[in-house]
Amino acid sequence: PMTKNSYWFIKNYLILYLISPILNKIINTISDKMLKNITVWCIIINFIPSMINPHFNLGHLCVFITLYLTGCCYRKNIRIIKDLYLYILTLISIIAIISTSVFTIQYGEFVFTDTQKYTHMYSIITFILSFQIFTYFAKLTINNNIVNNIAKSTFGIYLIHDSNFLRKIVWGHVIDAPSLMNSYFFIIKSTFIIISVYFVCIITDKIFSFMYDKTINNLSNFANLIITKILIQLKTHIKKAT
Repeated sequence: PMTKNSYWFIKNYLILYLISPILNKIINTISDKMLKNITVWCIIINFIPSMINPHFNLGHLCVFITLYLTGCCYRKNIRIIKDLYLYILTLISIIAIISTSVFTIQYGEFVFTDTQKYTHMYSIITFILSFQIFTYFAKLTINNNIVNNIAKSTFGIYLIHDSNFLRKIVWGHVIDAPSLMNSYFFIIKSTFIIISVYFVCIITDKIFSFMYDKTINNLSNFANLIITKILIQLKTHIKKAT
């Protein structure tokens, strides 16, 4: 599916995974200061120009590499920006996103198209908030079976709701996305829809995983039994022949 312009996330993730040894070699060779400078420049190049025009971006893979470098800086405890300034930028980012939502509800689709460029995936605002959320959860130790079991379905949720087949049904027929954006209850409705889609996909993924595991395990055990018998018979024939 990755060759047919679907599942862009998986495609770019796999490419990043393949080139990660090269990135790691570079990261472990250069100094921390150099890594910080490269990461800062990658952030500037990838996220600042899109504030002017969303089309001014280098693509998903460049964003993935930038996030990878940012994660390396965090792991090495390299401060890209002081915590105080980061908190201030986070507060400004939250205010900016809330403001764009208010403009969407108040003035409709025309203003939404103008303000959306501040909240898409190439926006520095999105990057700042994502980084803050990541660092918050990175510091937590979660030993909850329910949370961990739900987390296992995250990848399945993505595969289900974002497939080319189901995307048209869910967001084109079941949910009228264009009219939802211009609704006065946009935030409430969208929150309810997101939670509903999330849990329906969790149930679907759990059912599929259960059926898949049972089928594969049974087939695997059966194949293992047949192969073992064949190998034993071959070994017996070889001993007799020699």
